Amino acid sequence: MEDKLVRVASVNGAVEGEILRAMLAAEGVESALSHEAAGTAFGLGVGPMGVVDVLVLERNEAEARRLIEAYRRGEVSPPGDSVAPAS
Repeated sequence: MEDKLVRVASVNGAVEGEILRAMLAAEGVESALSHEAAGTAFGLGVGPMGVVDVLVLERNEAEARRLIEAYRRGEVSPPGDSVAPAS
């Protein structure tokens, strides 16, 4: 059975997408980013052309969603962040 990619988050701009991608990778979850090519070409980080989808393999969906929610609550720091997560 082939694993398919599923969207676990949609964010505004490539920077936020890269932060989530790096955080997931640091936790052992591979991910990919998908975005509107025109948004990248024009440097848009807001609006419909600035949306970046974070994709993971379906088998990793639950873990990725858990990690993203923990990150948004401040319980997980992005890689390279020298500030410890709030306890």
